[in-house]
Order: sequence, then structure tokens, then C-alpha cells
Amino acid sequence: MKDDRRSKRSRAWLLETLLELMEEKDYADIGIKELTERADVARQTFYRNFRSKDDILLLQMDEVFDEFFATVRETLGQKGGDTAAMMKKLFYIWKRHESLFTALQKAGLTYRTLDRFSSYVSLIQAQIEAETEARNDYQRYLSIFVAGGTFMVLNTWFQKKMDMPVEDMGGLFDRIMQFLIATTKEYSRIHR
Repeated sequence: MKDDRRSKRSRAWLLETLLELMEEKDYADIGIKELTERADVARQTFYRNFRSKDDILLLQMDEVFDEFFATVRETLGQKGGDTAAMMKKLFYIWKRHESLFTALQKAGLTYRTLDRFSSYVSLIQAQIEAETEARNDYQRYLSIFVAGGTFMVLNTWFQKKMDMPVEDMGGLFDRIMQFLIATTKEYSRIHR
């Protein structure tokens, strides 16, 4: 347990230091030696936790997505779950972790964010299929569409300095999701 706390603390220091260094210089110019010295963490500690500096950002991104998708799983498990609240939570999370998503963009890791996002949407799709016993290619392609579209909107909103309020973005996505749900039901009804 003590080692786990130390490991978490070291990872937090490395993330904080990496974000600071990225304010000062290009990501490609930041070396592991410089990062560990500035974070006051041994290089062995770095390599015990990460393979590369990309992993620092990607691990943090995974933790952010885990937080959001825990909410999604909870919402999916409820009858009449509030999709508007769920979508607003996504925008609030991106806003709260602005420095991380800025760092991912600066590091050229945006495509990895999309890859991770798609993986999480696939997990949600699997849960929906298990709960509804509905398995069809239409729903699978729909989930891929939703993942890509959601990611592109989030990324654009972020690049535009979050120019629209979270409530508006959440409401927009709720309307989109309600339309897609209705379309899926109609498709399922027609193709039984």
C-alpha cells in the first residue's frame, strides 16, 4: 500500500512537471533526464511507471475517461437514465482537464485520444448489447459513428476555447442522442 501511494505521488509529480515543461518548450525537446531531475524523481522510478513520456499523458487521459465512463455505466444501468446530464458531464470533464487535453494536442497524441475514446465506446456498446440482447451491425456502426462524431465535436469545442457553455453543448448532444435512439428503434422495428 505504501509503494502504491509513492507510485501515485511520483506519477503525479511527473505529470505536473511534464505539463510545466510543455509550457516552456516543445514536447519533442523534453528529455526523460530533464523531466525526472526537475520532478525530483529517480529515472528508475520513471521507468518503473512508464515506458515513455507519452505514457504519462495517456495514463492520465485513461483516468479521466474512466471517470466519465463510470458515469455512463451508471446512467445506462438506470431506467430512464438522464442522457443530458451524462453528456454535460463529458463536457465538464474536458473543461476541468483543459491542461491535459492541451498537452495531448501539443504532444501530437490527439489520434491516441480518439483511439482510446473509441475503445471505451465499444465497451459501452457491448454493455448495451448485453442488456438489450440486441446484436446487429447497424448498432455497431452507429456506436462507431457516435464515438467519432462526439470526439470531433469535443475536439473542435476545445480548439475553439470552449466558446459554447457546457449546458448548451450537453443539450445539443442530448438532442442528437434522442434522435439517434429514435432512429435505432425505428430501424429495429422495420427490420425485425
